[in-house]
Formats: sequence, structure tokens, C-alpha cells
Amino acid sequence: MSWKGHFWTLGPFLRHSLLPPRVPDWRHWETSLDDGVVGTLQLSGRLSRGAASDTIVVIVHGLGGSATSYYARQAAVAAAEAGIDSLRLNLRGADRGGADYYHAGLTEDLAAAIRSEALEGYESILLLAYSLGGNMVLRYLAGEPDPRVRAAAALCSPIDLKRSARAIDQPRGVFYRRHVLSALKEIYRNVAEHRQVPLPVEEAARIDTIELWDERIIAPRHGFAGAEDYWAVAREFLYNDGDCEDYAITKLFSLRWLDFSPAELRIVVLQDTNLRVPHAVLAVADQNDILILDNQIQEVVSHQAIVHYLPVYSINEQHWWMHLPD
Repeated sequence: MSWKGHFWTLGPFLRHSLLPPRVPDWRHWETSLDDGVVGTLQLSGRLSRGAASDTIVVIVHGLGGSATSYYARQAAVAAAEAGIDSLRLNLRGADRGGADYYHAGLTEDLAAAIRSEALEGYESILLLAYSLGGNMVLRYLAGEPDPRVRAAAALCSPIDLKRSARAIDQPRGVFYRRHVLSALKEIYRNVAEHRQVPLPVEEAARIDTIELWDERIIAPRHGFAGAEDYWAVAREFLYNDGDCEDYAITKLFSLRWLDFSPAELRIVVLQDTNLRVPHAVLAVADQNDILILDNQIQEVVSHQAIVHYLPVYSINEQHWWMHLPD
């Protein structure tokens, strides 16, 4: 982590603390969800509505942030200028209400917000998420997202939580680390006032690394064996453990959200003649070529560059094709 990282993170925070951006008119928003450990939770946020918009963007804050974070306010302003409504969501605990505290893989809060009564009338939902919130949004999209979700953006998201935590815990990360941990400890103190917590508040206050926070605070509350287990589970699909068909389907929907037509996209089920196993990839028509998006290959390659795949059948939203050997 370079010293420039501190400038880009803390500089805007300090600037907007002194000169906060204006925000569009908003009203308090709430919804509830059931959690298997703590029972019924109340989520909150700030809902801004214009004149009869059929589109809303759900703005998800980063680690230690909230609906009042400067970047969330800026996003609400940009949405209003574009004629789009916005919901600045507080993940559980971020409003300092003391209900509970969140982690990167916990998508239930986002799902509850999207299915809330206040969002029922919208035809299109956009997702805009920052930092750890981006990890959460990507994980939500990899599951079964609401069909009204048309597009999503995840900014500066720590896909690999282990590497991110280790980087922040380096000596050069001290200012940012203290800034984030201060907010997390405030959330934790509020939760401790309402129910039993894994670690006494006095001990939690002495934690000075992200890894130790994940180990002693996040892991025991959310059922992980430790920080390593939490990091592994949170990145399970996004990084290395999704099945090939999961990747192919996720890529297909991602490109559909980017306005690729159904005719340009096919999921191809094939036989890998090297490994002698079935496999699935996404094929994308590109002018006079067909490009292959394959979770076993880091680059996007032409189908002509792959000689060990034998297509069996392919499918898109409109048709399916059986591939016969030559």
C-alpha cells in the first residue's frame, strides 16, 4: 500500500467533512428481515424520490461507512441529476442502531432492501457499491438476483479479502486502518448495549488490525472458524470455487446487462478432451470471430485457438443447438 492510497482515501473524507455535498431531498426508509441468530432486524436508509422515475439505484457503502458517507451522498446527487431515484442503504449496524454488524459475504441485507415495499413499484433497479459493499453486491449477483436488477457497479472492491486485510495491516496502512477500525468499534459498542457480543467491548477496543478484527469479532458472530475461514467463504464463488456453468451463466447475464443481444451469446456444453471431463463456457459472437470466455483460461480467446474442446450442445435465451461431430 503506497502513501498515495492514504491521500485518495482520507483526503476526500476530510474535504467533504468540511464542505459536505448537498444531497437531494430524502426521507427515512426502513425494512425488516429475519436473522437466524438475532431474530428480527430493522434496516434503515435514506430514500430520495423524484418525479415518477421507474428506476432506482441502491447505493451500498464500504467498510465502516454508512448512508451518510460522502461518496454515498455524491452518488445520490448524481442519480438525481440523471433523473434516477436512490436508496442509500445502511447495512446492519451502520446506522449505529445496535441491531447487529455485517460482513462481506452477507447478502441478506441487500436482498431485503430490494424486495422491500418501497421498491416494489420500480421497473429497473441499479446497484452501486463501494469497497466491501462491492464484494457483497458481486456475491448477490452470483446468486439469484431480483430480475429487475439491470446493471451493477462495484468500485474498489476487495475481491480477495485475505490479501486486502494483509495489505491494510501493513505499517503503511496505519492511518486508513485506524480510520476504519474506529467506525467498526463504534458499531460494535452499540451492538453490545443491546445484546451479548463475542468479545468484551474493552478488549475489542484494543484490536489494532483488520485480521484480528475478523478473527475475534466477525468470525464468532457469523459462524466462521476464524478469519481464514471467513475470507475463504466470502470469496468462494467469486474467486475460485464456482462451477464452470455458474461462471458461464453469470458472464451471460453480465453481458446481457451490458446490452449484448441474445443472438450474440451462447452457453456451450462441451467435452474437454485433455481432462476427459464435461465443461461449459460462454461463446460471444464478435464480427467474424467467436470469442470464448472460460473460467479455466484467464484471457478471452478466439475459438480457433482452442483445439481440445469438443462441443456437444449450446443454448441461449431463444434456441438450442446440437453439435454433431464432423
